Amino acid sequence: GATRMEALKLLAKVNNDDCRDVLKAAISDPYEYIRRQTAYIITDMGDDSLIPAMVTLAITDRHSKRVFGKARDGLTFMDCDKGIAEIARQLAGDTYLVDAASLADALTKQLEYTQFKLKRDTKTMMDTSASLRERLMEVSTLRTYNYHAVLPLVAELILNKSENKQIRLAALDAFSWYTHSYQRPLILATCDKILADAGSDEDLKEQALRTRNRMHARL
Repeated sequence: GATRMEALKLLAKVNNDDCRDVLKAAISDPYEYIRRQTAYIITDMGDDSLIPAMVTLAITDRHSKRVFGKARDGLTFMDCDKGIAEIARQLAGDTYLVDAASLADALTKQLEYTQFKLKRDTKTMMDTSASLRERLMEVSTLRTYNYHAVLPLVAELILNKSENKQIRLAALDAFSWYTHSYQRPLILATCDKILADAGSDEDLKEQALRTRNRMHARL
């Protein structure tokens, strides 16, 4: 188990298709710690291709509260529409689980609430008429809660030259917390645009370089 765990950790640093194949298999590993860490890694990546594996983990590993809790919560950081569809697909007509309907309902409601919350919070984040304090709070929240799907909106904030400088700096900083995200190419491209723009503010360039370096340092 310890050897498999170390191999999984190293693969997560490589973060390629081989890693995704191993993650899909690791949800069935007999070692609880590996299954739990698999949920963490999938959450950090947020990759749509891993949604079926995460749903399966949430359904099959409910006897382990730590694994189930992380798999359930991790789904909220992935594409919620696809998560809801996958939950319905895997639990539809299930005659093995006596509580299949209630489980599907609970998981679906959690994702639906996340959709509502993200729509509300991103609206505030993008609203130039909202207070700077409110907007900065929503941007800063993305450092702790890695909602991968909203990163294109964050990139818009960063590249918008008419946007408040504090917002742009905070957004660039938030990007640096997504080192394993499937949105990594978008993050690097955004940083490169700031660095390549001769008219970019020096503070923005410094933060873009810092974020870019962190994305590479975590590999």
